[in-house]
Amino acid sequence: MDYESAVYYLYDQETDMIFHIIHEWNCNKGKENKLQYWELLNPKMIAKEWEYNYKTGAVHEKIINKIQNVCIDNYLKLYINTVLFGHTSLHPFDYLESYLPEDEEWDKDKVDEWLEDFEWFACDDNWNWKISDYAIDEMQRLLVNLIAEEDYTKKLFWIDQILNVVHQRSDLSSWFIDGGYHGLNIIFDQIGLPA
Repeated sequence: MDYESAVYYLYDQETDMIFHIIHEWNCNKGKENKLQYWELLNPKMIAKEWEYNYKTGAVHEKIINKIQNVCIDNYLKLYINTVLFGHTSLHPFDYLESYLPEDEEWDKDKVDEWLEDFEWFACDDNWNWKISDYAIDEMQRLLVNLIAEEDYTKKLFWIDQILNVVHQRSDLSSWFIDGGYHGLNIIFDQIGLPA
């Protein structure tokens, strides 16, 4: 897939994720201690894939696709949450306007009211908001390159770059890798790279 098509693909995935987040929030709004679902990557699976690539020069396409899909989904949740928390130049209403149910009248105040308590839904077990001003732009660039790359062995490079970005903040890494920062260290230790 070429770069421009990869940008459009990521945009289409963003649209799907917005609808998913709206649905998930509507189903869980008002439920105590209910947190937004995030799928995490298994560090041992990643380490085994890197090791397999090192020994054979090949990769398992199914595993690379799984890693890619989790990275895309979690990046999109991170980006959308950042917008919904008001940490971008967009107001949540302006961002969500075309995705909200048309059978109701929506305005900025109603969206703000609807998002009340969203910060306690879109957070981790330590009550850290799952947002990032730091990683969004770089992760988007890396993901578009990952999506555009057709050679599965070269996709490993882009995945490695994405994991390096999330590794720089322990809370961010915990939203992508099971075990967070320590899970990433498992990968680096198993394949013999410095953490």
